[in-house]
Amino acid sequence: KHGNPCGAAWTTDPIEAFETAKAADPVSAFGGIVAIPGPLGAPLAQSIAAKGNFFEIIACQSASPEVLRLFEARAGWGQDVRIIECPLLPEQPYLDLRTVRGAALAQTSDAADSETWTEPTSRKLEPGEILPLKAAWICAKHVKSNAIVVCDKNGLIGVGAGQMNRVKSVRLALEQAGERARGAVLASDAFFPFADSIEEAAKWGIAAVVQPGGSKKDEEVIQAAERLGIKIALTGTRHFRH
Repeated sequence: KHGNPCGAAWTTDPIEAFETAKAADPVSAFGGIVAIPGPLGAPLAQSIAAKGNFFEIIACQSASPEVLRLFEARAGWGQDVRIIECPLLPEQPYLDLRTVRGAALAQTSDAADSETWTEPTSRKLEPGEILPLKAAWICAKHVKSNAIVVCDKNGLIGVGAGQMNRVKSVRLALEQAGERARGAVLASDAFFPFADSIEEAAKWGIAAVVQPGGSKKDEEVIQAAERLGIKIALTGTRHFRH
């Protein structure tokens, strides 16, 4: 919503994934955009068009005539929703443009994700924490800086976006996640300049954090994580979306 993901999920069943993503923040999802990594089938379309839902745009790889008819018959917003077919693009770098008055900045895209992470804390990541952390790191890429996301094994459960200080984003994401934050993981698009964000995460029971590292106070942050029982993963690369 407004350029930020308010929900995301990675379960194998598309209907379950949609419902899980919507449940992350159903208030913000209302009037938002649904993005589907593949064709939009009739069963999922029925869930999207269900009573109580309202979406402006649905982006998918393809939509059948049956699906189009389903939305055309949906009272209210069904005839106005924009269904955009988006072909799957190759995963390769591209130029990203940002404009200001009288000029433009061209830079390489934030397309590649680091495959090599380091774990500076003595407690190492467990197998069940790897997928949520990798998914959280991808989600953080698409959230406006300062970006913090909280994820569990199924999906995104908390987002802090566009704040002027990072600890404020941490608090927003954790407050949204609520009790679901206990045992979940947290991703930050850039390093933590102080240990306060780690201390805040510990209050809510976060199990592991992924972040780029590179702060002058990395050691202080890592020591705080050690003391509070939080595992740290460092990517060595940042996300910044403005």
